[in-house]
Order: sequence, then structure tokens, then C-alpha cells
Amino acid sequence: MEEVVATRTGNTNTAARPWHRAENAFAGALLALTALLPLAEGAGRLVGVGNLIPGSIPLVQHLTLLIAVAGGAIAARDRKLLALSTATFLPERFKKPAQVVSAMVGVSVCACLAYGSWTFAMVEREAGDIVAFGLPVWVFVWAMAPGFAVLGLRMAWNGSPSLAGRAICLAGVIVPIALASWESLGELPLLQYGALALLGSAVLGMPIFAVIGGLAALLFWYEYTPVTAVPLAAYQLSGQPLLPAIPLFTLGGYILAEGGASQRLVRVFSTWLGWLPGGLAVTTTVAFAFFTSFTGASGVTILSLGGLILPVLVKWRVWRAREGGGL
Repeated sequence: MEEVVATRTGNTNTAARPWHRAENAFAGALLALTALLPLAEGAGRLVGVGNLIPGSIPLVQHLTLLIAVAGGAIAARDRKLLALSTATFLPERFKKPAQVVSAMVGVSVCACLAYGSWTFAMVEREAGDIVAFGLPVWVFVWAMAPGFAVLGLRMAWNGSPSLAGRAICLAGVIVPIALASWESLGELPLLQYGALALLGSAVLGMPIFAVIGGLAALLFWYEYTPVTAVPLAAYQLSGQPLLPAIPLFTLGGYILAEGGASQRLVRVFSTWLGWLPGGLAVTTTVAFAFFTSFTGASGVTILSLGGLILPVLVKWRVWRAREGGGL
């Protein structure tokens, strides 16, 4: 009965909650493992053991790739993929068709990237390279294929509330198939029309990752380069030694926020600087600068303090609205 009510009201979270919890648990396990491996490595150096876990560094780098895949799937599920617009500027009668169009183009990009990831994984499988503990590289690379597939399916599901609209969104899979079989690759208008379609879809609300990935795939296709080059570039980026710091510092920021550190940090600087004109903005800026002195990187500080400062700013905004003050 509960599932029927959820279906009629358009709220399917009740029926899908176990799967959602499994996704969240998987992403949390990846983050925990990514954090524990460097800690164990550092502990080994402190006690003089040295390399306590052989292969921990490349394993952490490949776990970062899995975190990106899992995080993208969860963001698509919760409709929190980063986009430039949500088509709020359109009249009400045009919003739903615009969502369908942008979702259809996004599905096309995801289908193209999923195929490229699967092809890249098969190449790595033949190479037989090992990350650590006998885990082959192709397993981590292959994870991008179902990841992009899930992104495309969820974009189609969120693109329209009706089955007909979702079917239209899924029809975007035809586009990469048509491009793969296109014989005349030298027609410049086709490249221009594809770029305009991607940029127009970005204005209508297509996620940024689909815009960037779609433009990259389109340009590679025009230069007779296999679409495998796009997931290859993503894999090479995940191999950067500093990249795991992004999810780890973000996780640290949320842990500090849950522990109340955001309120205490802002309370201290608000006491010192809150009396100034624009005191909240000054307090936030100084808090960011203070945290940067510990991280050494402003970009990482922004990622970490986003989850730390945002709850405070939201509560301040609500309080100011209740008091009748300016926002």
C-alpha cells in the first residue's frame, strides 16, 4: 500500500530506498578505504616499518576514479548534477519540452562515453596491467562504462515524468550510433550543428559534464580519433597523485560540519569581525583564509569549507528573514 501511494504521488523514494542506501554505503566505503590507506601508510612510516601496504598509492588513485563514478551516479539520482541553468527563464509551457531535449542530448553523450569506456576497458584487459593486490587495471576502467550508462538512464528518468517523454530521452542513444556509421566525416556543418546542440542544451539545463564530454567526443570524432580518447583522458587525470586530496578534503569538511566545527569557527570570527559592515561576508572570507593556512591550497579549501560553511550561511539567512532584516 505504501508503494502504491508513493507511485501515485510521484514519490518513489520509498520503493527505491534500499537501493539508494546500498549506493550510499558503497560510496562511503570507497571514501573510507581511500582515507584509511594513506593513514596506514603514514603509521607504518612512523613506527619504522616503511611501506606497510605495498601498492597503496596506485590503489588510492584508482579508488578516486571509482568515487567519481559513484558520486556522479548518486548526484544524478538526487538531481544534483552541476548545470549552468535550469531553464527557469522559459515560459511554463516550454519548460517540460526543454527538459526532454536537454535530457535526450545528455543521454546521447552518456551513451557515447559509455561505449568509449567499455572499449578502453577491453584494451586494458588485453594489456593485463595490475594495480595492486592482483586487481587488474581494466576492472577500474570498466567501472566507467556502467557509470555513464546509469547517468544516462537517470537523466532520461528525470527528464520527464511520463513514459513517452522518457522514451524520447532514451532515443538519444541513436545519435552516437548514427555518428559511428557516418561515412562523410568531413562535413563541417555537422560539427557546427552538434556543437550548437550541446551549447543550447547547456542553456536548457544539461549538466556541465555532458557539455564538456560531448564537445570533446565530437571534436575527436571530427578528427577521426576514437571516442576512447575521452575516457582515456579521464583515467589519466585520475592517476594524478594530488587528485585524491579533493574527495578526502571534501570528506573532512563534512565531518567537521557534522561535528559542529563550522559553528565554532564562524562564531569566533563573527565575534571579532561581525560588527563590521557586511560582517557575515568578512567572517566567511577570513574563515576561508584561516583554513587555507592549514591546507596550503585555496581550491581544496573551497571544496572542504563548502560543506562546512554552507549550513551556517543558510541558518543565518533564515534567521535574518525571520527578523525582517536584509538577506
